[in-house]
Amino acid sequence: MSERALRQETSQKDRERPAQAPGEADATTPAWSRERLAAILDGVSDGITVQDATGRLLYANEAAARAIGYPTVAALLAAPAGAPAGRFTVVDEAGQPVPLDQLPGRRTLRGEPIAEQVLGFQRAGATELRWARLKTNPVLDAAGRAQLAITMFQDITAQRQAEQTQRILMDAARAFAEASLDLPEVLNLAARQVVAALGDTCVIRLLSADGLWLEPAAFYHPDPAARAFGDAMMRAAPERSTEGLNGQVVRTGEPVFLPVVDQAQFVAAIKPEYHTYHARFGTHSVLIVPLRVRGHILGVLSIARETPGRPYTPADQALLQELADRAAVAIENARLYQEAQAAVRARDQFLSIAAHELRTPLASIHGYIQLLRRAQARGQVDADRLARYLPTLDSLANRLGGLVDDLLDVSRLRLGQLPFRPRTLDLVALVRTVAARDDEQALAEQPLLLDLPPGACWVNADADRLEQVLANLLSNARKYSPAGGAIRVTLRPDGAGVLLCVQDSGIGL
Repeated sequence: MSERALRQETSQKDRERPAQAPGEADATTPAWSRERLAAILDGVSDGITVQDATGRLLYANEAAARAIGYPTVAALLAAPAGAPAGRFTVVDEAGQPVPLDQLPGRRTLRGEPIAEQVLGFQRAGATELRWARLKTNPVLDAAGRAQLAITMFQDITAQRQAEQTQRILMDAARAFAEASLDLPEVLNLAARQVVAALGDTCVIRLLSADGLWLEPAAFYHPDPAARAFGDAMMRAAPERSTEGLNGQVVRTGEPVFLPVVDQAQFVAAIKPEYHTYHARFGTHSVLIVPLRVRGHILGVLSIARETPGRPYTPADQALLQELADRAAVAIENARLYQEAQAAVRARDQFLSIAAHELRTPLASIHGYIQLLRRAQARGQVDADRLARYLPTLDSLANRLGGLVDDLLDVSRLRLGQLPFRPRTLDLVALVRTVAARDDEQALAEQPLLLDLPPGACWVNADADRLEQVLANLLSNARKYSPAGGAIRVTLRPDGAGVLLCVQDSGIGL
């Protein structure tokens, strides 16, 4: 019986009753009292319902209707009666369905004591789950039998949503804190956390180093087949940072919220390469938010639901942005760690190269010092010998000083390489200079033979680097050639360039 019918019936009975003095007690409730009571109950903040002995809903106030997801009492009473699925479904705190005969009102009417209980209500056709704290009391007749069940509803939906959001964020924060600093692992973890909380599919794209592309970073779907299909599709279709909905988020820094996707418009908006995935798995609700940290955008995080009738809500958008902000910090930390590791490797490579470079002029300087000492011991340090040795020592010292400057250059350390300074030079002259220096310090039983063009051979190259290469080749040839084995240096044209060759009779490289 609806509330209006109940009121009309009682009013008719009251017209048939004799007048009653104000304040006089009676076994029945007059219409004016019932109407006044209904007016009072409609104004209270808690929901109230009344059921008769058969479980039929006799009365509900506006707060009760709102608590279980109906805009008005009229909408609740107009819904199909009977099993709760006709009006709404009910779940317990664990999310398990509650049968009709186990609802608090029915149990109270059977005489079962009911403590305070928390239940979730989902109106038929709605997507939102509403939560209420219920307390039910019976109205007994003279024989002690329950004739009515009065249930009070306290709407705790906002509280439950806040608790769930806090739990999701705490779980995500703990997962990111416990994760390694491996960037792919962090990206996949972020995608899995988001899907567990909000969606069927999560895609993470990071801006390229030049900021022109949104490079695929992670794709997650609970179904392995969908995950493999989507990951391959995404990597086969790179996006510019100005394209599509993702590009819109990068340009504006604002999220894209499509609670209900217009299928035709969506197909027209996405890249043709994505059509197959959309046709196979579907896309019915979409959220895209920026991955933002310390004022700059790293990329975008997008989620989608593949089942119609489950649109994302503004609360989902707020939660996704919170998750994205936490993910962005974890991603940035992993990227910085990755860059730091790369810098360490570059530093080690640089120091290895620099050490090798430094040894060559040092070895030559040491060799000339030994030559001077032997000449001094024989009394042969004359002006001609000094005129030959001192400029060479000065050149080697200058080269050593340049290498030290490069070693102290922090930017070179970060790049992991020595500078390249090409200039126009005569390669024939350079080979003669290095060969003469090597021949002066070498043993006589290892003759050095030069086969060079008669004129100049102009090339554009770094003299220090070429000198280093040639000196190293000659040093190796000296070290591994047997006594009496000749070493030959050849320079000849080769296509558009020239070929510099060092040959020896040793074991080879």
